[in-house]
Parts: sequence; C-alpha cells; structure tokens
Amino acid sequence: MPSRFDSPRFAVLAVAIAAVLFFSINVLANLWLGKFRIDATQGGAYTISKQIKPVFENIDEPITVRLYYSEALGAASPRHAALYRRVRELLEQYAKLSKGKINVVYENPEPFSDTEDRAVGFGLQAVPLGDMGEVAYFGLAATNATDDQQVIPFFNLEREQFVEYDLTKLIYSLSKPNQAKIGLISSLQLAGGMGGGQMGMGGQQTPPWAVMGQIKDFFDVRELDINVTDIPKDISLLMLVQPSNLTPATQFAIDQFVLRGGRLLVFVDPNPESAGTMGGSDNLDGIKKLMTAWGVNLVDGKIAGDLDAAIRVNSDSGDHPIVSDYVAWLQLGPENFDRQDAIIGDLKQIDVGTAGLLEKIGNATTTVTPLLMTGTKSMRIDVQKVQGMPDIVGLFRDFKPGHRA
Repeated sequence: MPSRFDSPRFAVLAVAIAAVLFFSINVLANLWLGKFRIDATQGGAYTISKQIKPVFENIDEPITVRLYYSEALGAASPRHAALYRRVRELLEQYAKLSKGKINVVYENPEPFSDTEDRAVGFGLQAVPLGDMGEVAYFGLAATNATDDQQVIPFFNLEREQFVEYDLTKLIYSLSKPNQAKIGLISSLQLAGGMGGGQMGMGGQQTPPWAVMGQIKDFFDVRELDINVTDIPKDISLLMLVQPSNLTPATQFAIDQFVLRGGRLLVFVDPNPESAGTMGGSDNLDGIKKLMTAWGVNLVDGKIAGDLDAAIRVNSDSGDHPIVSDYVAWLQLGPENFDRQDAIIGDLKQIDVGTAGLLEKIGNATTTVTPLLMTGTKSMRIDVQKVQGMPDIVGLFRDFKPGHRA
C-alpha cells in the first residue's frame, strides 16, 4: 500500500519500484507539474488545474514569450489553426496568472520580413506550403531577464496532447534557471550503464530509464555513491531508489539529512522486477532500519494481490495458451486512489506489477496517508510465488480474498 508520511521533521513518499517501471513518465508529469485539466468553456477558453497554477504565480523575473504563427498555415491546415488557438488561449491564461511577469507577443512572420529573420535567428523551423517555395512558421521563443532562452521550433500535431506540458516546462525552466538539486542513491542503473553480463563480462549498454530524462527536464540530478557518508548541503531533495546494502555510515548521513529538514523520496520493493536477475539479492536492511525509526514498515516477503484489479494476461500452460487474471499485476482505478491528493487525484488509471506493501508501525506518531491502496478483495502473496516463471493460473485459483492488503 504505497503511502505518504508526514511528520514535523520529514516528508517521505514511498511507492513500489514496479510502479515506476510501469508508469514512470505519466506519474512524473503529475508528480512535479500536477495533472493538466483542460476544459472547453463557453468562450472557448481553457482552464488550468490548481496544481499547475503556482508555476506561473511564483515567477519573480519577467519572461517574454514570442509566438510565431503564419496565418497562411492556418488557412491551409485547420488542425494547425485549432492548435494555434489552444496555444494562444493557454498563454493568455499563463500571463494573467503571472500578474504581468509573462509578456506574450504574437508575430506573423511574413516572407523576407524582419520578423521572419528573428524567427530564423531563434531557431524556429520553417515548413513548406505548396509547390511555390512558400514557407510557414508555428513556433515559440521565450527569454528571461538574464537572456536565457527556450524554444519550441515547431508545434507538431503529434504532440498536441502534450502542449500544456511542453509550455509549462518551458516557462518553468526560464523562471527557475538555477535548478533545484536532487541527490540520487540507487542500486539500480537508472542512468544507464553496462548490464546483462556475468562477472562484469559480456554485458550490454543499457539506456537510462525514461523517468530520468523527465526528472532532468526540471531538476539538477546528482548521483551519489551508494556508500556516501555526507549528503551535500545544496541537495534539496534526496531520492532513494531500491537502496540496497546501505552501510551504517550512509544510514546516519541520510538520517542527518532528514533531521536538518531535507525532503526524502523513497522507492522500495520486495520484488524489483526492473532489477532483472539481480533483484533477488537486494539487501534492504539498511533502509528498512531507517523506515522503522520513522514509523513505517515494508512488509517482508509479501506483495499486494487484488482480485478485482487483476490484469488479464495470456499464460503459456503446456501445449496451449490460457487467458487468466494475474492477481499480482494490478490495474488500479479511482476507487484505489486518495482522491483528495493533488498529485494523483485526477488520474484515471495506474498499472502496478508485484507491488510491495507498507504499513504503519504500532505506536508510531507518524501520520500515514495512503495514496494507493488495494480493494476489498485483496490478499498478501508470498514474493517467491511471483518470481521466475510464476504459476499465474495457480495464483488465481488459490486466491483467498480478504480485507485490504
């Protein structure tokens, strides 16, 4: 049961590593930006969710946004014309929220004009119109008071559903040129590296996890050694991702970071499928000792199962495939969420695989607020039963639903 813990001394968000593997990009966009809620209103305007408003309300220095749009493009492509209206209406709302800190300038780059020269100078992309050599522009260039620059060369229709994210990321980057620093401690190769070999030989280069690229769009990520003995003072948030084999000195450093008001983001999992063949050798005693001191326990050797949320999969059983509900892979819906939480309250679906369970320790004074939870037809499953080649049909057959896992 992934949960959020708040106390006067620290804040911890702990969820299963499997959840990161399944929905890292979607959750990250919501984790730092909130869920974009865009509604068509009577005036054709778009409303912005309360979670995203602080990005624009807390701008200190002025930002100038220049939107370049060739009217000829809109005449030739109604979809581009509609997207232009959407971008323009969003920018107008951003400017209003910023109380004058965002200045939006609309430009129509006519051929051979100074405006076209400026668009080219910013690196905007020209697209051809017809066979007569005419070109059109639909891009954006923004600058801040220190001459930092961010550009969207062209608003492609393929990214229409991400336009709010792209615009917000751009504004945020200019409003916070000195990115906050995140410290990362992990036994997994989140940033990529060599893997898959034996004894360090014959491995293949693995790419960084997609979630890391999303985080680095907004933050300065600093990888810390797994045996670090002092957390740098300029780290504003420490992210622990399956931190195995933590030494006593590292545990002390983490606890001191928390005691001095540092924020902590913890991802732990009793069955880290993303770790591949190395997942079963994780020693989480160090982080579990810290979590115990903070009033929360990662349930040993168990993962969450839910009959109602089980994902239907194809299972190979002997000579023929069998379709069965896999009770260890869950498709969670609104009924499984904390609907009051700003991070996930607007989400419709989250898929998790072999997720671990967290529980509050007896007399702990820590406040525990579950973000994700199983339903009423759930049970705790031995982690050994989902490792290797699990008997998916057998897990379904032997499932004994009880109270929430």
